[in-house]
Amino acid sequence: MQGTESGKTLSFASLALALADDYTNLYVINAEDDSYIEYVPSGENKELEIASSGKNFYEDVPRNCRELVFKEDQAEFLKTFSRDNVMKALAAGRSFTLDYRLVIDGVPCYYSLKTIRSYSDQSIIIGVQNVDSRVRHEQEMKKEIQTFSDISTALAQRYAVIYHVNTVTDHYTEYSTSAQYSWVKEGSDGNSFFTECEENMKTSIYEEDQAMMYASMKKDNLLNTIAVFGQVNLTYRLLINGEPQYVSLYAVRAAEDSDYIIIAVSNVDKVKRMELAYNDAVEMVGRDSLTGVKSKHAYVEAEEELDSQIEKSVQPPFAIVMCDINGLKAVNDIYGHKAGDEYIRSASAIICNSFSHSPVFRIGGDEFAVILKGRDYDCREELLDNMMKVLEKNIKNGMILLAVGISDFDPDMDIRVQDVFERSDRLMYEHKEKCKAAKIPVSGEGGVKP
Repeated sequence: MQGTESGKTLSFASLALALADDYTNLYVINAEDDSYIEYVPSGENKELEIASSGKNFYEDVPRNCRELVFKEDQAEFLKTFSRDNVMKALAAGRSFTLDYRLVIDGVPCYYSLKTIRSYSDQSIIIGVQNVDSRVRHEQEMKKEIQTFSDISTALAQRYAVIYHVNTVTDHYTEYSTSAQYSWVKEGSDGNSFFTECEENMKTSIYEEDQAMMYASMKKDNLLNTIAVFGQVNLTYRLLINGEPQYVSLYAVRAAEDSDYIIIAVSNVDKVKRMELAYNDAVEMVGRDSLTGVKSKHAYVEAEEELDSQIEKSVQPPFAIVMCDINGLKAVNDIYGHKAGDEYIRSASAIICNSFSHSPVFRIGGDEFAVILKGRDYDCREELLDNMMKVLEKNIKNGMILLAVGISDFDPDMDIRVQDVFERSDRLMYEHKEKCKAAKIPVSGEGGVKP
């Protein structure tokens, strides 16, 4: 029996040491007379050694509190560690804890204090543990979570509806501030996002934008665009209360390897209409807002000036080059209008670089006209040949393609600029048909890059 009791004593002693290892200080208080002993783990084996003792723990608490506890925590600490509060708390339960800060080398550090009543006698045991690293880590995590929450909330406020879509199962969750912007069935989630989108687009999207949105929002097309560009940006018109309003769609993968994509829709009607009004104003002063080349309005003025010169037989020699961008519709349909705009700008750059001393006009969505005079007119065959070499290289590299036609002004045959324009335009379309006959792929078809 003595061996068994000895074994129990050793086991409890070992257990006590192991538990005490988590604490920097342990206090054992006699519940009858409030005398106490302070222990600290010491040595390689962290054995408990007596660090101090006193006749009345609760009388010593205020002095130690003022010397060691961070000023902002002193009031709470003193309130908690009055004798009455400690005894009431222990009577209500076997233990209680208190978090506070001690000032160590002038720096407040977080500690946690746990108070329990002993099973074997009337002693009260208090363990003090340094939790500064854990608390500060938790605070940083909370701060980071709050920061991301604030950012997410702020960003989400600009969107009328947000979809969280599983690209494997097509299950989705909808977060909407207004049912007017929703494509899918009523409710916060569903199992067939792309199917429901396609069905509801028939009644929710303005007719002129439906073809583009059908193509852009097909599952394979959307995911392919995200894979190529990292995101999708689409501007289209949504029918709200029977009236078309411009909205902007932004789609991105939730994370690099995630099965989820985020699709967000915001109302940009006011901004878009201001932009269109600005573009109209820019057009009136002679510049195309997208490419920076001269506008259709500027072309009309140039044509009128040349017609006046032709009528007086004082016109200089000139030629008109017509250029049409191949594959723009496919780019718009598959990749969206933002990619289409970049495609137009790139095509414009090819034309401007080919005829660097002549005015270039954007006269339609995918059509450009160039009026060659002076040096460019004299070197027109060489310049056109160089341009064709660029386009041939683009065919091999899957880049931007143009159909081109050129015609000279013939004073014996032409009585106005329109005659030259129509002849050049016809030759351009003949070139376009030759490209189709030769099965030269256009952007968005056959893997050609936008």
